[in-house]
Amino acid sequence: MASMEQVLLSFEATPRSIQAGASALLSWSTSAKCTKVEITNLGEQPTTGSVKVAPSQTSEYCITASGPVRLPNRSCITITVGG
Repeated sequence: MASMEQVLLSFEATPRSIQAGASALLSWSTSAKCTKVEITNLGEQPTTGSVKVAPSQTSEYCITASGPVRLPNRSCITITVGG
């Protein structure tokens, strides 16, 4: 039976609320067994890293981390954009 070890260790946004025109930093870390990371609207990313985003409206970013397990780990964060 395959192990269900978590490959996604963390997924964070700093800050989670921004003003229009500002940016937020998405950052994540994975276990050594992670083989692939994808983020909604950003595509494939390094297995551990960070990326700046500057959404023009409130947006949800979902990360999917895959490894040698039956199901990939998935987590979502919403960045709220104020006026």
